[in-house]
Amino acid sequence: MKQRVLLLAAFLMAFSVMVIGQTKLVEKVTKTGNELVIPYEKYELANGLTLIVHEDHSDPVVHVDVTYHVGSAREEIGKSGFAHFFEHMMFQEVIMWPMSNILKLYQMQVAH
Repeated sequence: MKQRVLLLAAFLMAFSVMVIGQTKLVEKVTKTGNELVIPYEKYELANGLTLIVHEDHSDPVVHVDVTYHVGSAREEIGKSGFAHFFEHMMFQEVIMWPMSNILKLYQMQVAH
């Protein structure tokens, strides 16, 4: 377990170093005094993606979350159906990774 966390942390650090020259700090929130604030840094990557980083050293845990802002509310006139298309593409079975493996991986994550 420790090795997994360290490996993921090393990957994230290497990834952040790789893209640091291509990022722009958009927002930085820090805690001052006794106010109830979750400190974080918000970056915009060169490819348009947004990265939000929050460090909490109270537990030896790394969490990565990916959120896709898609749907009919974000579609332009004449360009509809992309959200549904990408939904199918994200969960499409591929030769090297059959659906049975995807379901096993999902079940292992749900069980924890």
